[in-house]
Amino acid sequence: MKTIIYSRVSTTQQSENGHSLKNQIHKLNQYCQLNNLNDVEVITETKSGKNISNREGFQRMIELIKTNEYSNVVVYSLSRFGRNTVDVLKTIELFNKYNVSFHSLSENLNTQSSSGKFFLTVLSGLSQLEREQISERVSDVLKYKKEKGERIGQIAFGFRYDESINKVVKDKNESYTINLIKKLRKIGYSFQDIANELVKRNRKNKNGDVRWFKQNVHRLHSKNT
Repeated sequence: MKTIIYSRVSTTQQSENGHSLKNQIHKLNQYCQLNNLNDVEVITETKSGKNISNREGFQRMIELIKTNEYSNVVVYSLSRFGRNTVDVLKTIELFNKYNVSFHSLSENLNTQSSSGKFFLTVLSGLSQLEREQISERVSDVLKYKKEKGERIGQIAFGFRYDESINKVVKDKNESYTINLIKKLRKIGYSFQDIANELVKRNRKNKNGDVRWFKQNVHRLHSKNT
């Protein structure tokens, strides 16, 4: 039976020591040789993302598993394999269905044993918990900055960044445009009619251009009503 080596890095991680694709594959091949896992097929993935359905390499691995020609999947680490507990466990269940063992080099994990299966569940939960805690901390920081009026990412139409006070403040001209949109909509103008009227009145969009489309007008109207 064959073995799949699944190796993944994001673009920013390729240059980090110990995490490059070349380094991962070298160590994984050594692992396969030591454990007599022969007839190896290597699948590499450079696309970052939480959603496994968007990973071409991951989906190819699943397709190969379903051919019943493979008995092992070997990865460098659990975090390189999946970033969501549910996704990881569902995939492992699929492996079990097709009698495929899962090996993770960094965690010294092998699902051929019952202890390995239990350890995988624990590791997956801890991994997701850590990400959620990081996400919560980031959310708290962004919330704090927003409350202070500090700039966060792209500034919404109707506001501008005042460098002198390091805060986001209302923009009078853009606020006037928003109020005009609401007024025209209230008296029966369609979004396309409003877009035409804004161009006619030389009202500028966020980029400073006198270009308006009904989609932009609709979006602004929805966000401000």
